[in-house]
Amino acid sequence: MDFNRIFKSKPVFALSPMANVTNLPFRLVCRDFGADMSFTEMISSHAIAHENAQTAKMARVLAGESPCAIQIMGPDEKAVTSAIRELESLRESGQTYPDFYDINLGCPSKNIMRSKSGAYLLQNPDAIEKIVAAATKASAIPISCKARLGLSSDKIADVARACENGGAGMLTIHARTASQGYSGKAKWESVRKAVEICSIHVMCNGDIKTPADAQVALDKSGAGGVMIGRAAISNPGIFNECKIAMGMAPTGIGAMDKSAVFGKYCDYSGKYGADSISYARMFAIELTRGAKGGATTRRAMSKCGNSACLAKALASLEGQKIE
Repeated sequence: MDFNRIFKSKPVFALSPMANVTNLPFRLVCRDFGADMSFTEMISSHAIAHENAQTAKMARVLAGESPCAIQIMGPDEKAVTSAIRELESLRESGQTYPDFYDINLGCPSKNIMRSKSGAYLLQNPDAIEKIVAAATKASAIPISCKARLGLSSDKIADVARACENGGAGMLTIHARTASQGYSGKAKWESVRKAVEICSIHVMCNGDIKTPADAQVALDKSGAGGVMIGRAAISNPGIFNECKIAMGMAPTGIGAMDKSAVFGKYCDYSGKYGADSISYARMFAIELTRGAKGGATTRRAMSKCGNSACLAKALASLEGQKIE
């Protein structure tokens, strides 16, 4: 897999890795609605080392999903390379088909930070470079990174150089510091700094809820694409909406009502192995956001114990389209 091939047609619209969200069925739904690239949920190097069934399920990528990455996180080069070797074993045996591995350098979760992983590493660009270099050496497929601007201040120039020097072929930047969490506004001008000093591909992430947001992010950052996270949960059609607004896709492509969207999710779950009801309930509930009667529907969904019940509740919102 070559990142140059992915970015041959810009901008690229990617689905962000999200814990408890970007399982296989959800990724496939987003692909149907225009996502060009996707990522698994973040998987810890510790979990991968223990080779349990749930971890293998989280790491499953279909051959037809390309390009798709398995996102991993770990505290140091030893943990990350050990995880990559385990994943390479799964890939070589045909149990998963990732195009690249993505190293998480931006998760601000307190639990992740306590493990000295994710955004904790932003304070030490030298450690980042060592981790990325070791990962690149251990992997037969490319490496990318996803980071924030810094831990509490903007250090993205140093972080970007560390990722590039380590051998990463792509860097996605959430344009906030870790200490900001999801507060404040994304600083696209800081992303532009990384674009200007790096020769690798850069994606921008954060605050992208509409096609207009995506256009502003691209214009101000100079990035080769946008990564969309939370907005895609309640509206998987945002990828096509962006493409339509930018003249990259015909108007009305893939329009579906919310019940049909959830039906797609359930079909994929049935075909590739059902996930826990909590995943399906979360997605169904998010599909009601902003819809007339949504609050009543969400209360009904909270009592559902299976997908059929969720689908019946969602049917009350029939006719509200996702483009």
